[in-house]
Amino acid sequence: MGFVPGTQYTLRYPSSNHKDPCTGDQLDNYHKKNGGDRGYWGSTSTSALEAQIAGDLQTESLTVGQDLPDVGGAKTAAASALVDRVDQDGDTSDDDWASYLANSSHNGRRIVIMPLQSEVNGTVLGFGSFLLTDDSSFDHTGNGAWCAVYIGLATVTDSTSSNSQGASSASGPYQVKLVQ
Repeated sequence: MGFVPGTQYTLRYPSSNHKDPCTGDQLDNYHKKNGGDRGYWGSTSTSALEAQIAGDLQTESLTVGQDLPDVGGAKTAAASALVDRVDQDGDTSDDDWASYLANSSHNGRRIVIMPLQSEVNGTVLGFGSFLLTDDSSFDHTGNGAWCAVYIGLATVTDSTSSNSQGASSASGPYQVKLVQ
């Protein structure tokens, strides 16, 4: 889908087109912010957004082929939730995937799954796994870009996986398979 593992991509776009997005988006004009769209999707509620980031709240499902429900705004309060999420991990500073994995203190809390959106029609093409950068990189103003390191396509669980327990009420990525 054009993403390069180990490269930083934009989670929240900066407030002005004069400020650069993250490294992976700087040369791709399609990934630049468009009007009030800063990269958020789903709820407009700050408390719901904070619960989604720091507490794994899943407020709605999202599937491949579905239009991504964009919401505008800088959502500066989300910076605190991102910092909280990073601080839940034993490794809060390694921004390189190999270094993060090599650090025995890591626990996976800095890994997030995000929808990958079509630049043509806004539909969800798939889901990617990203490593949140260190907690000092999420400014509390609307001016800076917030970045995360692309790891690769997200791993999903389906009913044929060896670790599958069948249907689940837990949040997270799942692939539904119909069998006869």
